[in-house]
Amino acid sequence: MVFTYEPVNVAPTVTASLAVDRGVVRQGDEVLLTFAATDPNPLDPLTFRVDGQDVAFATGSGEARHRVLMDTAGTFTFTAQVSDDETTVAAGSVTVEVLQRETAGSTPSGPILGTIQR
Repeated sequence: MVFTYEPVNVAPTVTASLAVDRGVVRQGDEVLLTFAATDPNPLDPLTFRVDGQDVAFATGSGEARHRVLMDTAGTFTFTAQVSDDETTVAAGSVTVEVLQRETAGSTPSGPILGTIQR
């Protein structure tokens, strides 16, 4: 008798949903988005995404800390996901209200996602 072992992927678990350090800012301010996850397989690669953009990577477990420059007045919603090598799970959403800056000047076209932070 021959037994064949087929490993089954288990999805990552979000251990801290997406959060923002400030929900109301002025144009030109940065906000810090954070969220965390772990995977039952400590060797599984994790990819952390905000609005479809990769913002952090980890193996087995980790936290994403991602700065975003808010350069346009308005209300913006950010949505996060975490993926292992096979499964993607939702990690939450947050909304940031950006107030017009008090000085005159040109208005760029939207939030500028920051660089990957580890």
